[in-house]
Amino acid sequence: MKKMRWGVPLLLILLLAGSVYYMVDSRMRVIDDYNKKLSEARKAVQNGVLTDGLALYEQALSVYPSEEIYTETGNVYLDSDDLQGAQNWYEREFVARYPDAPQAYEYGIRASLAAEDYREALAIYDVCSRREALSEEIQKLIQPVWYSYELLYGSYDEVGAFSSQNGFAAVKSGDRWSYVNQDGETEITDSYQSADVFGECAAVVDSQGEAYYIDESGNTKFTASQFTDTGESSEQIQLFRPIADGLALAYDGRTWSYYQMETYKRAFGGFADATVIANGIGAVTKDGTAWALIGTDGQEITGYDYDQAVTNSRGILCCTDALFVMQDGKYWLIDAAGNKRNQNAYDAVYAFEQDSWAAAKKNGKWIFVNSLGEEKELGVFEEAKSFSNGLAAVQKDGKWGYIDLEGNLVIDCIFYDAGSFNEKGVAFVKPTETEWNALSLYRYHTD
Repeated sequence: MKKMRWGVPLLLILLLAGSVYYMVDSRMRVIDDYNKKLSEARKAVQNGVLTDGLALYEQALSVYPSEEIYTETGNVYLDSDDLQGAQNWYEREFVARYPDAPQAYEYGIRASLAAEDYREALAIYDVCSRREALSEEIQKLIQPVWYSYELLYGSYDEVGAFSSQNGFAAVKSGDRWSYVNQDGETEITDSYQSADVFGECAAVVDSQGEAYYIDESGNTKFTASQFTDTGESSEQIQLFRPIADGLALAYDGRTWSYYQMETYKRAFGGFADATVIANGIGAVTKDGTAWALIGTDGQEITGYDYDQAVTNSRGILCCTDALFVMQDGKYWLIDAAGNKRNQNAYDAVYAFEQDSWAAAKKNGKWIFVNSLGEEKELGVFEEAKSFSNGLAAVQKDGKWGYIDLEGNLVIDCIFYDAGSFNEKGVAFVKPTETEWNALSLYRYHTD
């Protein structure tokens, strides 16, 4: 019995040792096979036999896949200028096997950049960002094309501002206005004598001289007759401006007045000129020279103390809690109550496009000012416009381009004029002296 008790453990030990030996031996043979195929693949590629080399790489990867060898295999396509093959390798093989690996996206971006497919490179960046697979190398790769763009088809004689609500913009070709979307496609084909920026609706004057508001399908929503028929005005309204804070601003051929949208009744008016009241603040003038700030109730916030009230590209006086006015030939930054935000006088200004930095010319130099009255210099420019969605148009050597918030010139100064960017990365620019085009940043439109 004692011999049997000792014999069983010994047998188990021998069986275990044999099993370990078999597994180690099998493992070594697999590694040897992998190294052999990998070595043969590299030799084939070195000798210019790419098809056989790629086949051997794939055989090696079937034995022992790794991100490093997937990258090495992909580089064979890139080094041989087979850019389609490189992109296919990324899409069908590399990222399919390693959907969360930064190395897969690094390779995909390199392949797209080599093909000068910047939109695809930025699309890959979006995917790896969502999957939290960003790396320093990816950030480094994408930076040179972060502000890459295309000029959309269609050119225009004049353009309006892009709407922050639906992305539409009024454009003029010949003597008629219509509306396009942020992809440069015509959305409203009707031809108008004039067309204003879109809010919930847009103010237009049609080919017959009729003033009314339209919705984003081009349907008539509110007509001049609706306001006149209340008996509040004896004159037919000839022109509207955008609706804001529940008020429509209308011109009857003699003066401007504000109308309640709920009742179409005149709330207050009789002004020689007036701005849209937005964010609770507007500006009016009785004689065309002296301006005052007013609220939504029509009450004066300030006296008629200003020579001018500065509005932005959408006709808005105040889109933050600060605005610019002219007094005694100089521009001043004031708050909603008319108090100066700083004691600095400016020679020229552009209104705030959003709660960011506005362009102002001080002592002959263009700088940027925020709503608190703080200032910063971002370079030397012949002219500059206010920031919108992180970019500001600047002029150098007679041409316009764009800087970022650090003052880096991210879009070269090659245009004859340049407008504000909307939240979808689209702005109007003038590639020629006479025509406007829409510039679209690829990174906002990667689909």
